[in-house]
Amino acid sequence: MKHPNTSSNSRRSFFAKSAALFGAAALADKVLLAQTTPGTGTSTDIDVLNYALALEHLEAAFYVQGVGRYSAADLNSSIYAPVFGSKITSNFVPYLTAIRDHEVAHVATLQQVIRSLGGTPVEACTYNFRINNASEFLSTAMMLENLGVQAYAGAINMIQSADIKRAAATIAMVEARHASYLNFVNGQLPAPAAFDMAKSRSEVLAMASAFITSCPSGGGPTTNPAGPTISGLSTTVNTLDREVQFNFAGSAAPDGSAVSFMFQQVSGPTTSVIGERTSTPRVILTGGRGTYVFELVVMDGRGNRQTGRTTVVYS
Repeated sequence: MKHPNTSSNSRRSFFAKSAALFGAAALADKVLLAQTTPGTGTSTDIDVLNYALALEHLEAAFYVQGVGRYSAADLNSSIYAPVFGSKITSNFVPYLTAIRDHEVAHVATLQQVIRSLGGTPVEACTYNFRINNASEFLSTAMMLENLGVQAYAGAINMIQSADIKRAAATIAMVEARHASYLNFVNGQLPAPAAFDMAKSRSEVLAMASAFITSCPSGGGPTTNPAGPTISGLSTTVNTLDREVQFNFAGSAAPDGSAVSFMFQQVSGPTTSVIGERTSTPRVILTGGRGTYVFELVVMDGRGNRQTGRTTVVYS
């Protein structure tokens, strides 16, 4: 598979060394070539890519911690291993190692893409997977991979760029192959239905948060695992316009209850915020060209808060 428009030899070399990562390569090649313009939805796409990156951080950490922890003998003593022949059981470690390498490369690729679009990649969190044996490792791996497939299916429509949307689907296909293999080794049907159900962002984050113990400021799928999710808030917005419209309507509480908003300026030149208590605030950068920092607080009906910040660069 060739990418004739690859922008650099170093990037081509990076992907050449990532065995079986055609999906990751396609994502970087297509997205890095995409022409983006301030105010055309780039910030929303960065937000969705960071959502995907947060989940890839979780998956990569799971395999990095687990693959080296369990030997071939451990995996061969897992609950379903006795029903398989040696041809399958002898490949547990190589296959799981390959999946680990795929997830690590997904992380690196998404970080590269987000930076190329002018965004800041979210950082990994600290995780506790509460795994006690090889059987639990394999069953948790199956859950995470199926969750990843459903998350990508739900996120595709959130992406505005057609190129990014098509390329992101190539990672989803690799995740689906992981899920199929892990379904099988856990005694489940590799493809249990003709159609797979997509999960919403709030549903995915509610499940992912069960493994998160803490996150750096601004990192992870949510800075408060118990709180609502924030949608539509990018780390950085570059604009040539004096007015900037935001849309946080996709923010949601894990239990589906209504959420409230407060959007305020933190620092920078003088500005005017209109609709600061709505999901669609608008700012007028009255102080002229410069750097403005704003903070969004989303609160659910139980008083759980989620906070995020964005930097608006007016040039």
